[in-house]
Amino acid sequence: MQMVVAAIVTLVLLLPLVRGIFLVQVLYVLGVAVVSGVVVFGMRSRRSWVRWAGVAIQAVLVILYVLQLSVQPSLEPVFGLGLAVAALVLLLTSSSAAWFDDSSGRGA
Repeated sequence: MQMVVAAIVTLVLLLPLVRGIFLVQVLYVLGVAVVSGVVVFGMRSRRSWVRWAGVAIQAVLVILYVLQLSVQPSLEPVFGLGLAVAALVLLLTSSSAAWFDDSSGRGA
């Protein structure tokens, strides 16, 4: 919750400084930070929505790295793409599904 409030306050403070396309970039970065924060803090709950949110984030990263490679081929997006694909594959395994199954009662 604190992260959401901090993101909103940061956005309000940055609004007078940003114009045009830069505003879209700032909103995108803040949105990704808030969603990632919610997923990270929800990780303890071991619920399935956390797993699927992680899958969605990694899938978007794979798409963005592929687009970045098509526009500007370099080594950095290749490493990012490899890490995103590895995380996506690991999140889609059956052992990951079992870990995120909250039937054990250990979740919050």
